[in-house]
Amino acid sequence: MKLKQLIAPTSLPVSLESLKNFLRVLDSEQDEQIVILAKSSIKRAENITNRQLAGVATFVLYLDGFAPIITLPKSPLIEVEKIEYLDKNKFVQTLEDENYEIDDKATPAIIKILSIPSSFIGGYNTVGVTFRSGYESIPSEVEAWIKINVNYDFYQMPISERSVFIDNALDSLRIVPI
Repeated sequence: MKLKQLIAPTSLPVSLESLKNFLRVLDSEQDEQIVILAKSSIKRAENITNRQLAGVATFVLYLDGFAPIITLPKSPLIEVEKIEYLDKNKFVQTLEDENYEIDDKATPAIIKILSIPSSFIGGYNTVGVTFRSGYESIPSEVEAWIKINVNYDFYQMPISERSVFIDNALDSLRIVPI
């Protein structure tokens, strides 16, 4: 299984202005530093929660064949755009909608393969699932967590001063990978 981001989010889920207000920064001299720290905090939050938090992104998940159930590694799922596969003539084909079901109520979302085309040959990276995932607007606890972490990093507070409570604030959003 290999995941590749095709289209990255176009903006930060927490605005620069909101971060500057939280940090009580009035000028624009440190804007670049604040953005870098925000991106780092967002990445940490994504690693802790196993969710796509940096905004809506498009991914393709490459598989070595069809499994009865495909678990999508990024949540929340917005939509599965297409499922493609290589046929025995090495042409890319699109799996028809009636050959699979999407369970987007599950976290992480899953795709149930109902029927595998007879022309499918299998092999390395022969199936590609293109999907969009992420939040249009992130949960408030994530926004608060990002702001607090940017604050710690911006003012260079030692890790020993960081509260365990802060990382635990994301526990309710954590997805345990299957």
